[in-house]
Amino acid sequence: MAGVIAAVIGSNHTAFAATINVKGSEAGSFVTANFSYDGVTPALLGISAGHDNIGGRFNSQTISEAAVSTGSCTAPDGSAGQRFVLVHATGVDTTIKVSCIPMGSPAPIALAVQDP
Repeated sequence: MAGVIAAVIGSNHTAFAATINVKGSEAGSFVTANFSYDGVTPALLGISAGHDNIGGRFNSQTISEAAVSTGSCTAPDGSAGQRFVLVHATGVDTTIKVSCIPMGSPAPIALAVQDP
């Protein structure tokens, strides 16, 4: 079942054409991982939990790595910020209804149905 859903979403890009309003909250923490996607900068391991109006309660675990980029940016409060570029990210979000597995940037997201 999971392979069929992932194949359909991966091949049908118009499935994402509609706007979906997601409302929820999430809390978690992250630490530096003993791992690097590019061998230059260490990745971060993040673990969190939350609730949203799509799948209800969820747990998340993600490994991601960002690199400092050239140029500047402005933070939401108007102060000067530092621009970062995502090197790569891999993670799993699990709910009772659906598991969303980001396969890393820029690959599409695969969905797998999980038994309650």
